[in-house]
Amino acid sequence: MPIVNPAIPEGQTLVLPDGTRVRTLNGATNPSPLRDAWPANLPWSPIVRVERSDVGVDWFVHADGTRSTTEMKWRSDIGREDAVTRLARPISTAPDVRASK
Repeated sequence: MPIVNPAIPEGQTLVLPDGTRVRTLNGATNPSPLRDAWPANLPWSPIVRVERSDVGVDWFVHADGTRSTTEMKWRSDIGREDAVTRLARPISTAPDVRASK
């Protein structure tokens, strides 16, 4: 798991479901804790590395293959950018029902 320097300001850290903190990605500030996005019925999976996507977005990669990230996005409802936490979980694909006909 990435190590957090205690000197990093609190607004630049993401609180993980196990209570530890890591530095936010992609310049995000004051994100909601990751537990708000992590499914309650799934056990926490530690971060094992950070990867950059083809479009330049940094993602935490978790031991179970889940990816999570923090970013600043414009929200017209509040008239400013706000931190967004995204979670992408690997799942098996459903069978193509058209193939069975």
